[in-house]
Amino acid sequence: MHHTLERLINGDSSVVSHYEIAKKKWEDFFEKHKNDSIEDWAKWLTESQILFFERNCGGRWEGQEVMAWSGFATLYSIQEGFGDNQPLAEKLAKAFEKSACSLEVKTAASQATESYWV
Repeated sequence: MHHTLERLINGDSSVVSHYEIAKKKWEDFFEKHKNDSIEDWAKWLTESQILFFERNCGGRWEGQEVMAWSGFATLYSIQEGFGDNQPLAEKLAKAFEKSACSLEVKTAASQATESYWV
């Protein structure tokens, strides 16, 4: 979350659009692939890191952080927590672990799961 927070406190408003882009990507993914296997999710994560998130969400480092945190944030609300999305959040955590994503993405995903109590 360090990249995101630094950008925010320095007035970089593009961070908002990067998270909005990521949220849309995650919503589409969860809608189309919610019943796919963890292995299929892991493959999608691996491919999407560079081909989508790093290209569209702020570059290499920022895109990696946006990828991991926005996936869980898309499933979560302050009012209800994960609610009915709890199984998807758990599946996402396992898929990140099994993916061939970079160590930075996996670390950010692990931090997100800890923060969101997945």
